[in-house]
Amino acid sequence: MKRAFKQIPLVHELQQQGPSADKLYKKGMITDALHDRYKNMKGYFDREFPEVQAEAEALAPGWGGQIWMQANQLFLNIRRQEMEAQMQSGVSAAEDESIIASITKNAPQPMGPPRPPSAQASSPAAVSSANNGKKTGA
Repeated sequence: MKRAFKQIPLVHELQQQGPSADKLYKKGMITDALHDRYKNMKGYFDREFPEVQAEAEALAPGWGGQIWMQANQLFLNIRRQEMEAQMQSGVSAAEDESIIASITKNAPQPMGPPRPPSAQASSPAAVSSANNGKKTGA
């Protein structure tokens, strides 16, 4: 079972990308090396499937015809559990962000750094308000 289980991601890749790889290769859109990789993978599984089935059959009569299906089901169940765990941790992170956002939204906002007193007095607005529009003796 372990041998079949380890091969399932490669089987999925071959099933999903193999046919399109042939079409892309015929159009000259993928390299010879990539196309050869898919051909080699297909050849490997053409040999691997019957070997794994024969071993399973030798271990438990009747298991040979089911081992690949069981390995695939185990793989999909584990992947689903991993995705659910990620989603649950993502939900808690989203909840944390929501709480933080509501706290910071209601918190007083800083008004920036205070200006030094000398900068306040020398600004044109400060000078004109200090003089109240009167002319100075200068």
